[in-house]
Amino acid sequence: MRCFMTKKLWIFVCALSLFVSASQTMQWADEVAVFERHVCDIVRGRGAVKDLKPFAKKTNFDPNMRDNRTGDRLLHLAIRRGHVPIFMWLLRQPDIDPRLTGRCEESPLHTVAQRGDPRMVNALLLMTPPDVRDGGNRTPLYYACREGHPRVAEELLGAGADPCAEVLDDKGMLDTPARVATRAGHKRVQALILGHILGREVDVMGYADVRREFRRNPAIADDSWYVPQMAE
Repeated sequence: MRCFMTKKLWIFVCALSLFVSASQTMQWADEVAVFERHVCDIVRGRGAVKDLKPFAKKTNFDPNMRDNRTGDRLLHLAIRRGHVPIFMWLLRQPDIDPRLTGRCEESPLHTVAQRGDPRMVNALLLMTPPDVRDGGNRTPLYYACREGHPRVAEELLGAGADPCAEVLDDKGMLDTPARVATRAGHKRVQALILGHILGREVDVMGYADVRREFRRNPAIADDSWYVPQMAE
């Protein structure tokens, strides 16, 4: 009888221990969720570095954390909100990884290329390859050319981005930054692309003459540099 009671007591103690451990784990998870929500709210909202610094002193601060509401990481949130001070502060954190993707499987460099902020592009190019691909196999230069951001395109080209890199557009067609810039009609971006390929500066005012010269080039006389091609 005593042995039976001892066994039941041992089972009860083990069950109680597991319950307490599970409760502590759930409480810790809730605290982490609240902590991360506060951090993401700051980046998504006011955008003040002084409000983030107290959180950075805590052991569970992760500069690469993902926002559960949007799926973006802190860097992406700062870029979308235009919070340059927070963006620069995050890049100085020791554990930051600017190659991690956000909600659309895009790196921060892709997001900046769409937004058109050359300051952020310069900072990211020190830590990210210029022709990094996103989930759609597109490069940052493709987005800069599509959205018409000449200063961003210039920085990317200067860092070695390829204006003829093949990507897939929204319809699954083979495309390049040069082609999308032409179709979108962004003349300043087109002039940059033409000048980069021709190896000399192109004046936007004389763009039409340069484009005719470019299209007479035997290597690209079929206009394949700017006409979408069907993906194989």
